[in-house]
Amino acid sequence: CSAALDVAFAAHRFWTDSTVVLNWLNTGPKAWKTFVAHRVAEIQLIKCAVWQHVSGRENPVDLISRGALPHQIIDNQLWKFGPAWLSEVRENCPEQRISEPNEVFTRYGSYQKLVKVVSYCIRFIRNARGLQKRADNITLTVNDISGAKKRLEKLVQTELFSSDLQRLSKGSAVARSSSLKMFNPFIDNDGIIRVGERLRQPDLPYDVKHQIVLPGFHPFTQLFIVDKHRKRVHGGISSTLSAVRDEICTINGKRAVRKAIWSCFRCCRANPQPITQSEGQLSKDTKAVHLELVGDLNTAHSKYSFDSSIGFVKAIIRGNGNYISKNRRMHDLAAVGSTIRRS
Repeated sequence: CSAALDVAFAAHRFWTDSTVVLNWLNTGPKAWKTFVAHRVAEIQLIKCAVWQHVSGRENPVDLISRGALPHQIIDNQLWKFGPAWLSEVRENCPEQRISEPNEVFTRYGSYQKLVKVVSYCIRFIRNARGLQKRADNITLTVNDISGAKKRLEKLVQTELFSSDLQRLSKGSAVARSSSLKMFNPFIDNDGIIRVGERLRQPDLPYDVKHQIVLPGFHPFTQLFIVDKHRKRVHGGISSTLSAVRDEICTINGKRAVRKAIWSCFRCCRANPQPITQSEGQLSKDTKAVHLELVGDLNTAHSKYSFDSSIGFVKAIIRGNGNYISKNRRMHDLAAVGSTIRRS
């Protein structure tokens, strides 16, 4: 468009109603699998592109997906001109809220270190605000560790399950398309999403009956899985998954455990992948073996049969064989056959 009009645009603004796509574009292609990575890389080839979010109700394309008929969109102002704020000054555009990933989950490479650092931070904040009596001992208590874990787990759920938290806090059920639908979730007194009534044995602890739900591929969950993997003496997928499910319920748990184990340096050294030789270039001429029953061995009949089944070829390379040994063996086979019939 800019080349046809001979006008240089300072930026190209694109709008999408998918926050998932915005997350893909803001993260970059290297963080995703091949299918998504190729498309993200192709989209990012657009120079000076600015991607922003628009709600589904203000997206003109969404009218068709909601089943609008042609006569219903002829005089539709949204279909013709888009949202009203699109033709106004930039200050009237809706505010873009981009959720940045929390650095606290990727800053530390150990689950235990992350929990201890957060525990000390929470203690410092409470001491500074005078919410608790200043402790003389600097050693962390069990309550400090437990409170830090709950704070981190709640932060993870707030990042990825914000809509589900809003529904559950209002007493409504989660959406049918939600990944938490199968767990019959509820919110406990600490504001954390837990699994509903699945285990009804009264002797089990509360944390086992109602496990905390966490996404399997979140950095915090990956650190937790690696910690359980090391405590199980670098056990396999089944052993690590069993240890993880004793405390939390992970979405796509088996795949998440497999990813965490593959990132374990010691396990990679113990089970190295063999080096495979790359395949060489294919030669221009290829070998074809063609067998067919013919009445005689004349050249014309052989050429006709070959062209009928294989097709026309540019060149045929033959070894100039005289078929003497093959002829001798055919006679031997015929003699053996006649001897068997006589006997």
